[in-house]
Parts: sequence; C-alpha cells; structure tokens
Amino acid sequence: MGSGCDLVGVAVAVVTVERVELPEEIDWSDVQHAYGPAGDLPALFDLIRTAPADRDEAINDLWSALCHQETIYEASAVAVPTLFSLAQLHDLSVTDRTSLLMLVVYIGRGDDTAWEGHVSWETVERCSAAVEAIVPKLEQWARSTPEPAVRAAALAAATYFPASLAGDIRTIVPDDADPRLLAARRLLMSQIRGDLTNADVLVAASIDEDVADFAHETASDDASFRRSIILELAFAAATA
Repeated sequence: MGSGCDLVGVAVAVVTVERVELPEEIDWSDVQHAYGPAGDLPALFDLIRTAPADRDEAINDLWSALCHQETIYEASAVAVPTLFSLAQLHDLSVTDRTSLLMLVVYIGRGDDTAWEGHVSWETVERCSAAVEAIVPKLEQWARSTPEPAVRAAALAAATYFPASLAGDIRTIVPDDADPRLLAARRLLMSQIRGDLTNADVLVAASIDEDVADFAHETASDDASFRRSIILELAFAAATA
C-alpha cells in the first residue's frame, strides 16, 4: 500500500448519516496546498458529494493536493473536517471511504510526514491538531459499525493520538475483527505499553504478503517504521 492511493475493491458500505455539512465560510484561495492556492478544492468536494462516477479521480486529486508524497500543507489542516464529513456519505464504496479516511489519518501523522524542507513545523502541528479533534467522533463511529474501513481509521488515528481515545481499543476492534486489524491492535497495545519491538512488527506484518514486503523494504530502528506498519495492517484489512 504505502501511498494510500492504490486501493482496490468495489463493495458498497452500509453506513448511514443524515447529511453531510460542508463549511461554506472558508476562503480556500487564502490557503495553500501542494500546487498553490486551494481554491480548486470545493469543486473536488462537490464531485465526491454529487458525482459518484467522478469520485475516484477527485479523491486521487485530493491526495495529490493535500498529502503530496506524504508532505502536508496549510490547506490539509483546513480540509480535515470536510474530508471526514465526506467519508460518512452513505453511498461511498469501500475503496472511496477507505481512501478518504486514510487521507485524514495521513494528514495527522506529525513528524512522520515528509515535512522537513517543505513546510513549517507550525503547519504540521495544525494538521495534527485538526485530526486529533475528530478522533472522538471517529471512535464513536467505529464503535457503532462493523465496517473495517472505519475501524481501521480509528485504530490508525489512535496510533498517533492514544490519549484522545475515550475507551479501550478492544471495543473498537473486537476479537472477531479481520486478522490484520487484530494484528494492528496487538501492535498498538504494545506501543501504548512502551514495549513494541521491530521483531514484533515483522512477525505481525507477515500475516499479509504486501505488508510484509513493505515492512522488509522499509525496516529501520525508528519508531516511525513501527507506526507505519500498524497503519499498513489496519488499512489492508479495510479492503481485504
């Protein structure tokens, strides 16, 4: 996986929300994304909301603008509430919901993003704060649905913001969840305890061929590597 843009799967998810509210007061041209002023974002949001045939391309464009090669921008932080609202559209495919939720999580990865030399640390902090702010709602959603994409996103967000969880991660990812999610849960619980090792990570990654390959290609002693495998396992379960 790695990039968050190469998902497969077409099953329609069963999640119901009353309506999606998109902020209207934002002047998007005043904030920057990867290619300059973000005035083009509302049109992409609207395509996702109203044009199912164009969603895949619009979501890819959002990834490119807001998390370009894992770099984040001031528009990324501003976009988080809208992205999260769009992810709750009831007629999204599993692929599209997963990709939108992945984008939200990836925006909030703090020092694990490719920010140095591209944006200020203040921008990174704003992005992290924006994602942390939606963790309670994401957690509540995950507790109310068995959908792997939502559970995966809640677990992935908890990897970066464990203190924002209101309850036990085992109530978000129960024992009957996908084995990949259970492996990610075990790693996250070890991370929270402070005893997660690379050996643990490599063993857990072996449950999925693609994640195992990614783990062996990117292995390092840095904690960011261990966090990345938790995310890879979680989101692999979402489209399995």
